[in-house]
Amino acid sequence: MRSRRLVIVGSIVAASMATSVASAATADLSIATSKGVRSLGTSGSGLRGYQFNGRVVNPDFSVVLRDDTGQQVTGCLADGATIKLLRTKTRVEIGSASCSSTDGAFHIFPRGRIDSPTGLVATVTASVTLGRPVSATVSNAVGVLISPEITNRSPAYVRSRVYPIRGKVVTANPKQAGVVRLERKVGKSWRVARIKRLPKSGAFIFRVTKVGPYRVHFVARRNLGYVDSFLTLRVRRV
Repeated sequence: MRSRRLVIVGSIVAASMATSVASAATADLSIATSKGVRSLGTSGSGLRGYQFNGRVVNPDFSVVLRDDTGQQVTGCLADGATIKLLRTKTRVEIGSASCSSTDGAFHIFPRGRIDSPTGLVATVTASVTLGRPVSATVSNAVGVLISPEITNRSPAYVRSRVYPIRGKVVTANPKQAGVVRLERKVGKSWRVARIKRLPKSGAFIFRVTKVGPYRVHFVARRNLGYVDSFLTLRVRRV
């Protein structure tokens, strides 16, 4: 499964930005794994894959920079140099850093949320830092797959035999990302009760009359960089 997802990661990273420029300096880009961030491994070409599960707040992008002599660069870059985090397809900058942290790495926390599949690279401008040359360089690429958060907006109680299961798939383009499927648990298996396409808002509603366990299953469209996600709940009669 991980190898297949790495293939999808590769497809969402633009080839023009995935390759490093010829440089004596090197920049190694990674994302810290934490709650909601899962590593998918590294491909043979050096591409790193990650999966964001639900709402990931302030993901930590880390760059380890080495100068032209191979020594790690720490502290602040000289000559106004900076490390920029760019989306590979649009080349839009979403964050930057010019000084390393105490662990020696340059940490970049992107502006805004990353809520759609994307590829990213770090670019480094040239400088002479601590008397050593640091040539301009581009890091390895990283690709991010998205397993969207499904919010539950169902009422706590209704005076009716019909219960509305309401919610929202939270991602940048839910209409294109996939569909939602309502599943009801029968015995040990989940059976499909209904399928709906998502509007641009990502909102959905299913009306049910039977009690028991249900789950809303976001079914991702293949090869777009989205991953299935689930919301489980139980309907009771009181």
